[in-house]
Amino acid sequence: MKLPCEIIVKEVLPTIRSAVVFILYNEYKLTQTEIAEKMGITQASVNQYIQKTRGRNRKILDNIPEIKEKSKEIAKTVFNDGDYLNSLCDLCKDIRK
Repeated sequence: MKLPCEIIVKEVLPTIRSAVVFILYNEYKLTQTEIAEKMGITQASVNQYIQKTRGRNRKILDNIPEIKEKSKEIAKTVFNDGDYLNSLCDLCKDIRK
């Protein structure tokens, strides 16, 4: 049996990152390099999120509607160079409830 935190780290967080990257790339028109720098991840990871070869779990997105809404807020925070980690932690807490 997997612990809730294990599921969050292995499945939910990559899905959230993927959604945030997708929004930053398609709506805010940032380059892969800009996204990588703002989020503290590699450009290769950004590319994989955009190509949907990493972190895109449709089942999670469909079953946890808060992710879509919160991903937009997190993307806006990232775009404005804000600290998005607290928002990410808050989302995880909400999901676990």
